[in-house]
Amino acid sequence: MKRTLYLAAIAAFIALAAACSQNSFKQDPAPKAPQNPKTAQPWVEGEVAEAPEPPPPTPSAPKAEKAWKVTGVVELPDDFKAAFTPGEALYIIARSGGGDSTPVAARKISAHSFPVRFELMEKDSMTGEELPEKLFIEAKLDSDGDVSTKSAGDLWSRPVEAADGGSVTLKLEGTR
Repeated sequence: MKRTLYLAAIAAFIALAAACSQNSFKQDPAPKAPQNPKTAQPWVEGEVAEAPEPPPPTPSAPKAEKAWKVTGVVELPDDFKAAFTPGEALYIIARSGGGDSTPVAARKISAHSFPVRFELMEKDSMTGEELPEKLFIEAKLDSDGDVSTKSAGDLWSRPVEAADGGSVTLKLEGTR
């Protein structure tokens, strides 16, 4: 009797499991939103609507013919060459001038020997905005590699005015 009850329970469990798998259903995916809601039309089952004409292409803004760029050379006078350690950080810094001392562009170079040639370009902008036509460019040779600190061994050049497409020579002179 126990065995019969046991077999009946197993048979009921199998029947229940099979019945559950029969009741599964697939849900249709949610309808997709139209790409352009202004041209959307109601859909009626069985009807085929013609696709609306695509909007005319919008004229793109003309691309700039060239990006802002200044090239230059940083020189280290013989007086300071003995204190120079190859691999020191050399920062090329551009400021807009006009009383604003905030840098608008900068580039860090690992200086191994002098003179050092550089390019300062639009991609070096610190704000991602276009750079003004004229800037004041200066260089800082930083002994600890941190531009925000001032160490006794840091050397600066005087700011030199530069225009887009121009070339400058920066001479490291001493500390600030």
